[in-house]
Parts: sequence; C-alpha cells; structure tokens
Amino acid sequence: TVEVIGTEEVPAPVEMEIADLTKYEKAEPLEGMLVKVKGNISSLPTALPANVTLSDEDGKSVTLRIMAKTQIVLGTDIKEGGYEVTGILGQYINKTPHTTGYQVYPRNKEDLVVYYPLSLKHEALKEAYTETDVTISAQIAGADSADLYYKAYGATEYVRAELVKGAEQHYSYTIPAKEVPQAGFDYYIEVKNQSGLKNSGTSAEPHSVKLVKDEAGPVISDESPVNGSQTESKQPRISVQLNDPSGIDEA
Repeated sequence: TVEVIGTEEVPAPVEMEIADLTKYEKAEPLEGMLVKVKGNISSLPTALPANVTLSDEDGKSVTLRIMAKTQIVLGTDIKEGGYEVTGILGQYINKTPHTTGYQVYPRNKEDLVVYYPLSLKHEALKEAYTETDVTISAQIAGADSADLYYKAYGATEYVRAELVKGAEQHYSYTIPAKEVPQAGFDYYIEVKNQSGLKNSGTSAEPHSVKLVKDEAGPVISDESPVNGSQTESKQPRISVQLNDPSGIDEA
C-alpha cells in the first residue's frame, strides 16, 4: 500500500547550457532532476523510442531520449529547428569511468517549446581615430532586431542606431566622423528575437572607446605581383591596395 503524506509543487527546472551537460562536475549533481536546455535539432529518427541530438552554436550536443510512453509524435510535436527542452537529466553509459553519457528525458510534448536560436559575436572596439568615421561590427544570427547604443563619456542618454545587415551574418554601423564623440565614447550592442535577447556590453557596463590621433601609415594589401614572386612579362601590371581610416593622400 501507498500512504500519501503530502503534496508539493514540482520543482522548477534548472536552466543549463548544453556545454554544461558534457561536464561531469556540472551534470552529475543534477542527475534525476528537471533541467531546461536550448538548442537546435537538425534531423529526426522515424520511430520511438528515439535518440535526438540537440546542438548549440558551438557544436556541443546532448541527447534527448524520447520514450514511447511520452506519446510525443515525431515530425508533429517535435520537428527540425530550435527548441527549449525541459526533461529529467539521466545518464546512459556502459563502461567506466561513468563521467559522460548524460541525456535529457522529456516527459511529454509540453516539455518541447519552439525556440528561435539567437547568437551574437562581437570583438569590443577599444580605440578609434579622431576625425574619422568609426565602424562597429558584429556576427549575428537569428535576430529580428540588432541595435547599437552609444554615448559620449559622461553623457546620460544613449543614441540608438540600427545595425545594417551585410553578407551572411555580418552586421555593422558606421558612426560618421562629425557625430563621433571626440573625447571618447561608450557603447553596447543589443539583439532580439521572439525567444529572447542577447547583448555585448550593457547600458550599465558598456564597452569604452578611446579616441587617438592617426599617426600610423596606411595598411598595404593585395600586392600584385606577390612579393618574392617572379614574372616573365616585360610590362607587368603592378598594384597594391592601400587602406587608412583617415584617408589616403594621393598627391
């Protein structure tokens, strides 16, 4: 017989990164508990029980173990694409050491929520030249909006500018020289989609850019002929590309 001695709410799931579920020291203490993880599904099996791979943008992955009793319908309740998955963290490994093989077991279709992956990669700008345009760029994927916020040192209000999408995942915005705060400025980037928000820097902890005078020469690239090569032409075409944010004096 079973004696009911009380009831409690199901504990909230522990939010995890996929990378954490590949690490024994982080995954092992949570085994048997509810966890929540986000990632992308690129392929599905055809029948249950099934192992489905959930991957992040860095190539890390975890197995979703979907049992037949969940009554989850492959191709209907779960499809290829981004998902936020809640499930019981378990482990399946048949050899020592038992430090890998962690899996997430969804309980039913309600544990599978469509998720729109969002990524932002940005190398913070630390210096820029005075009296020149300043371009700030980032690699962004999955964004419905991508904005740059910047302000002069000591100012209280940020100026908002929409980052412009270029080739593939490249976004950028160029602050015209006349609008660049010459004493230096703070900035941050914020991107959003239906599933959430990511940022590089924040309004409270922005990236800081110092303005310095451009005293370096232009960068030389795309030499033709390539330095050290030989040509049999008596009238070779010789060219280089010169790039300098302050402009090139062609006089």
